[in-house]
Amino acid sequence: MESIIQTKHKDRYRIQFCDENFYRRYQNVFEMWQKRFKSLENVEKLQAWVTVLSCLRRPNDWYGGPRALPIVSTAMLTTSSLDVDVSCVLSDKNYNHKLTLSEIFEGSPVLIPSKLPSSMNLFDFLNAHRIKALPESCFRSLCYIRTGRYPLRLSSGVVSPFELLQIQFRGERIVSMDEDFSAWPERLYSGRDYLCFVIHDLIHADHFFYEPQHRDRQLGFYKFVNSFINDESLAALLNGSSSSFSSSAADANGGAELDSEKPTAAFREGFEYIISDMNSHPLHLFQTLHSLLFKSVSDDVTASGIWRRWLALAANSSAGKSGYDSLHGVCDFSVLERINARDFSFEEAKAVESLCMQLALS
Repeated sequence: MESIIQTKHKDRYRIQFCDENFYRRYQNVFEMWQKRFKSLENVEKLQAWVTVLSCLRRPNDWYGGPRALPIVSTAMLTTSSLDVDVSCVLSDKNYNHKLTLSEIFEGSPVLIPSKLPSSMNLFDFLNAHRIKALPESCFRSLCYIRTGRYPLRLSSGVVSPFELLQIQFRGERIVSMDEDFSAWPERLYSGRDYLCFVIHDLIHADHFFYEPQHRDRQLGFYKFVNSFINDESLAALLNGSSSSFSSSAADANGGAELDSEKPTAAFREGFEYIISDMNSHPLHLFQTLHSLLFKSVSDDVTASGIWRRWLALAANSSAGKSGYDSLHGVCDFSVLERINARDFSFEEAKAVESLCMQLALS
């Protein structure tokens, strides 16, 4: 975990959502908010911290206006009029945040615009209004983590890509929440400042959960990867060990003499990105993984042997699931042998989608 959390060095990092001076300038304000949020549940703390940090970036001009429809559609309206003002939407009391806007921003540089009632509950605000520069995906995650639609786990640290793969494998996502504000000016979280990293987590959570079918297809890909996650061939690629790489690749290719050139470090970086941050269409995930393998291994024969080995391991893993084969049929991985072929067809792409759904249900 410590290897993921990095300390800033001069000229080492790109422009962040909030710069180092921002986190230094408001240390006293952060301390006030930390005390104010101490009694909140963790989900409420997450909602509060993302709100205050996003607003504090532009304290006099942060309000982005009401949204056309609230995120949580089960919200109860305070008026019987057919001409509903969404700013008057109040959510089910079970979702209510313990703090109002006035209770949150009192004593801070953030000004509440006159068009917003200061007595508004924070959940109601997030459900029906916007903050400038904060993506809509973040609002959805902040609301749906409260309602339970998004099964998000809060972590005080940064999980590794391999830990995140196992969490996604169970149909969950992680949101990191580090309240050690004194470290925010100096610390980078996987290359991002603190608010940027939390926003990153919230966006990826929304990309994973928002469309259930898309989530299931991604889950199918993660199950495919999980079937060979402990295999020697992958370990050799990740560790750059020429001897173990040659041995495992030879096993995959029927004992042929194979190139033992050490794979590049780019494979680990690319593989970790695919299993943790990509959240893409499954066809793209498979194509990217296949392309990464062939770029990292100079010998196409070796790369082909490893790819076929992974397909075989996935087929063995999915075969014989209790009650699965009779209901959904046997998974056919042969389509993945042509995943990056120039003449890869639309029908084959649909077959990949079906395969991912089968894997997700297995």
